[in-house]
Amino acid sequence: MRGTRAFTLLELIVTLVITGILFSIGAFSYEFVQRAADKGAAENALNNVLTTQVATGFDFGFYTLYADELAPTGGGVTIVEAGLPVTVMGEVSMAVSAENFLGLATLEDETCLALTAFPINEPTEIEWFTLDGECSGLAALQQRNPAVELRPYEPGGSSFL
Repeated sequence: MRGTRAFTLLELIVTLVITGILFSIGAFSYEFVQRAADKGAAENALNNVLTTQVATGFDFGFYTLYADELAPTGGGVTIVEAGLPVTVMGEVSMAVSAENFLGLATLEDETCLALTAFPINEPTEIEWFTLDGECSGLAALQQRNPAVELRPYEPGGSSFL
C-alpha cells in the first residue's frame, strides 16, 4: 500500500480555514443585502402612504387623518392613525398638523425613518430623516416644529364631514 496518497493534516487545516473565510464573507454580504432590503421596504411604505395622501390632498385640498379614507397602499402596509408610535416593521405612523403638514414614520430594522411634507396648496417639499426615540408621525412633525398642534382626531371619524 505504498502507492496510496492521503491528505496531510496541514492540507485539511488549510481547506477548513479557506472555507471559514468564504463563509464569513458570505454571511456579511447576506446581512448587508438584508439591511438594504429592509431600508427599501421602509422607504417604499412611506412613499406609498405619501402618494395616497397627496392624491387625496389634491382632490380635497388637505391631507386626511384617517387610513380608511386613503386608497389602498398595498405591500402589506398598516397605517397607525393620530401620530401614535409604530412598534413593528410594516406599520406607518401618520399625523397631520393643524397647518396641514404631514408627518410619516416607519421602522427600518432598528432605525426610525421619517418624512414631513408641506401642505398641498404649497410647493411640495419633502424632508427625509431618521428619528431618535419614539418612532411616530407626531415625532416627525415635532422635528420640524416642536410646538406642533395636530388636527383634531376622533377614532372612526371622517376628514370630509
